[in-house]
Amino acid sequence: MKRAIFLLFAASFLGACSPSLDQAPPDIILSIPTTYEDPKVIEIAVSATDDVGVTLLSLSRADDGKTFKTLKSVTTAPFAFDYTDTVTQSGTYTYRAVAEDASGKVRTTDQAVVVKLP
Repeated sequence: MKRAIFLLFAASFLGACSPSLDQAPPDIILSIPTTYEDPKVIEIAVSATDDVGVTLLSLSRADDGKTFKTLKSVTTAPFAFDYTDTVTQSGTYTYRAVAEDASGKVRTTDQAVVVKLP
């Protein structure tokens, strides 16, 4: 019994002292042309990779640069998708991709798009 308690204590102690194997958040690729003259359709490609595994990839848009609305989110592989967004007004739209890995590390990337409609 004492040996079992010692082994349990030792495993807990060593686990607490050992460094995490995952040192970095996921990598994200957010591919969007930065300027549109026309049409009103914006083609977006998003992907994420990670050494311990991606668990979430989402795409959002802020029309005011501050308040983001989720456009698409995936929690199962493959962690890559295309998205077609339709805008009705000229202006600057900010797109945000967020990826989280199995260790809870998160990476966010933003890209602004200027839309000039006739």
